Amino acid sequence: MDPRTIIPSAVITALTAALNGGAFGAGVSFTPERAWLPEYDVEQYVNLTVLVVLTSWEKEPLSPRDNKWTVQVGVGLVQHVGANKDNATIDPLSAIVNTIASKDVLEKSLLLPNNRFASWIATASNPHFDANRLSTKNVFFSRTEFTYYTVVPR
Repeated sequence: MDPRTIIPSAVITALTAALNGGAFGAGVSFTPERAWLPEYDVEQYVNLTVLVVLTSWEKEPLSPRDNKWTVQVGVGLVQHVGANKDNATIDPLSAIVNTIASKDVLEKSLLLPNNRFASWIATASNPHFDANRLSTKNVFFSRTEFTYYTVVPR
């Protein structure tokens, strides 16, 4: 079990479960996907897209038999909004970001294979969204980093 791939996959599973469970409200639709690089130029993301990527990791010995892994996963939300850069357009996208970064979605332990867990330890988003992309490219883009740790046998 490699936490560098298992934890991002568990993030996608948690996002999908939250979406299917109605955590984001009626009418919100997206498919979270793992991607090292965006597939398109940001202007081409007309549909709400959620990208999940491993951003960093650290492994350290915990005991003679186990390693502690700390894994950071970036969750990016992107959508081209055209000229509609008003609060009525941006507030719902910001609300989705806030819901993703909640105890109901990603600020909790994630179930991994073999009945193991990855425990959530931190969330960071700075800035909350990219104002430059919004003003110059008409694209809402937000990236939030979630940090988890898990213990894996050596």
